[in-house]
Amino acid sequence: MQNLEPKVNHINFNSQGYNESFIRGINWYTMEKDVKDARSYLRQYIKANYPQKLKDFDNVVDSKIINTYGWIARLTLMGATLSPNHIERLEIFIKSLLVEKIVIKKPKEVQAQQKKSVYDYTQEKASEYIGELEGILDEDTTDFNLLNDLKAKNVPQPYVTHIHTWAKSKLGEFIKVYESKELQDGYGWSKNKAKNLAKFIAAMIEDLNKYSSFRKANRKPKPKKEKLPAAQIKNLKYKIKDEELNIQSVSPLEIVGASQVWLYNTKTKKLSVYKTESSAGIQVKGTTLQNYEPELSCTKTLRKPVETLAALSKAGKVQLRKFIDELSTKPQEVNGRVNTDMLIIRTVK
Repeated sequence: MQNLEPKVNHINFNSQGYNESFIRGINWYTMEKDVKDARSYLRQYIKANYPQKLKDFDNVVDSKIINTYGWIARLTLMGATLSPNHIERLEIFIKSLLVEKIVIKKPKEVQAQQKKSVYDYTQEKASEYIGELEGILDEDTTDFNLLNDLKAKNVPQPYVTHIHTWAKSKLGEFIKVYESKELQDGYGWSKNKAKNLAKFIAAMIEDLNKYSSFRKANRKPKPKKEKLPAAQIKNLKYKIKDEELNIQSVSPLEIVGASQVWLYNTKTKKLSVYKTESSAGIQVKGTTLQNYEPELSCTKTLRKPVETLAALSKAGKVQLRKFIDELSTKPQEVNGRVNTDMLIIRTVK
């Protein structure tokens, strides 16, 4: 059950503790009400003060409604005597809605059949958060840290664009007040207050930029779609069989996911071993082996290919560990490339 709406007629800007009472009232509506209520309150306010503009207001989409102004309108309607600053900000917001007429709602029968777009949903949620920030500005606090708040609430990155637009607009507004004695009198602010608010909102903009960088750095990488072994080896060029050695290559499909791959180049008489400790094993791209570890792999020239390759084919896993090291020729680095002179002698999973 929702709490009963509080009485607010005691809120008076000439009274001591006005700011505290005002914020308590705003916070209650923020916790208990939503954008539909905010729209209803704004409509009542416009009907009472600008009845000729009611139709224009009805044509504004919910995504343009900032809840905080709905709460301010409600406080006024319920008998609260708000400060000229709060009333002026409400009036400026309402006039901006009625002048912009940015998006016209579709007829109800069509609208009912159409789900809210992702953009509208994002803008609505961003507006709710902006309403909270409006409340922070009204509190005239200096200990609020936007970056920490964004991280704590895990605010999605798409909201940040809308918040950034709002913050830049506010900064421009505060700078104008700081530069104009007439505006300072109209807002009921001192020049120093306008300066402090401008600095505060500038810090918010900096925090928004930091948060965007934070989200980007911590974004989960899009998982790569693994290619099936058959797709990986379709362009691999290798020697199927060598008549002189009477050796036939093992299936190239066995290369994919293997922890070891042994290749023999019949033209250069070089034996190469590719090793990896990766759980994904060795992979193939085009005519090149990938995901092997160069420091564990090497190439050596064979002096007696027939005897050496025969021994390699029969060697167990323990013997394979030292097989390449026991060859007396000078080791060379592998390059991963496979060509039509190479036999696939064996693989180890």
